[in-house]
Amino acid sequence: MGLPAPPRDSGLPVPDGGGGIRGTWQWTWVSMLALIVAAYAPPAWSLASPDAWQTRHIAVLIVGAASLTASIVFVSLLRSGLGQDVTSARARIVLVVLAVVPWVATSVTPVLSIEWALIPWMAASLIAVDLPARCRWWWLGAAALALALARVGLAAVTGTRIGEMWAVSDTPLSMLFPALVIMLPLASVFQMWLWQVVISLDAAKSERAELARTQERLRFASDLHNIQGHHLQVIALKSELAERVLASAPDAAASLIRETQALAREALEDTRRLVKGYRAVSFAVEAENAAAVLDAAGIHVTTDLAADPPAALDHQLGSLLREATTNIIRHSTARHVTITLNTDDTDRIELSIGNDGVPERPRGSDGSGIATLTEQYRTAGGALTVTTDDGWFTIRGVLPQTAGAT
Repeated sequence: MGLPAPPRDSGLPVPDGGGGIRGTWQWTWVSMLALIVAAYAPPAWSLASPDAWQTRHIAVLIVGAASLTASIVFVSLLRSGLGQDVTSARARIVLVVLAVVPWVATSVTPVLSIEWALIPWMAASLIAVDLPARCRWWWLGAAALALALARVGLAAVTGTRIGEMWAVSDTPLSMLFPALVIMLPLASVFQMWLWQVVISLDAAKSERAELARTQERLRFASDLHNIQGHHLQVIALKSELAERVLASAPDAAASLIRETQALAREALEDTRRLVKGYRAVSFAVEAENAAAVLDAAGIHVTTDLAADPPAALDHQLGSLLREATTNIIRHSTARHVTITLNTDDTDRIELSIGNDGVPERPRGSDGSGIATLTEQYRTAGGALTVTTDDGWFTIRGVLPQTAGAT
């Protein structure tokens, strides 16, 4: 079950990040807490059997409570676990000592019920979570053998009969003992393994989004190289040739210079067309590109492009969509995004981008990108608003049909 995990300095997301990761850890922590409570409940309940409590019962109960606290703290330390071997040796030693003391104390005549073995067994299961997969089962086997030998040895020294060593209490929870012995290590390892899987998937999500952006940058660089590379090479050759014949054939040199100038102007025009082609993309293409980037980031996108905006609005609508997409990937924990384009009651074009990943501190319209777009939309006779409602963060831009027309 061991899963290789990114190192702490790899630049990949840390569990303290988005709400999705935080929510997953909360469920993991609650599940682990339930396992710990299930392990400590039978031995604690067995203290209800004696007719009168002795000093040992009180001492065992106090140490058991300390062990319970240590187990909960140990699980909290595992939150930083992007892999195995993340807790300190000191934390493991404290956990083991506080768990073994009740077991030793209850193994001395008169022995208490065998349910007290669940406390050190829970500690062994938690430490197994933090070990490499190849070592876990050896560790658990050694722990089980050590617990059995400890009780047998102490019972033999104090003259306890064999039947008394393995007796269970007569409480209703005693019947859970066999199931808990099997369930505690398996469930603990599975819960933390699942946590590691979520961390790795979140890292892969970020890598996919970055890969999509990198591919777009490489495509632009390739197009730019294809356009300018040839022109610049020919310009360099014609310039060198004009320099060589300048003294002997000035007319030919002048002709070469004119050709060089024409090539330079052609290269400039081709570059402008390339940049314009990237800027003046239709909004439908912008929406398709945004959906692809968000999908690469693991976000489900629903688009509804009911309106057909004038070409003059493509740039302004596309700018808002690009800014919203960037903010969603960088600042939200969205799982679903909706992109809607339609006309309002006054026949104005309305673009709405919503997501369900509202951050703890929503950026609202304070970001420089949104603030700039808000001013641009206002100047064009439209409006841009940012709202948060029922867990959804929505940016809505409205433009008149004539905005951007020249």
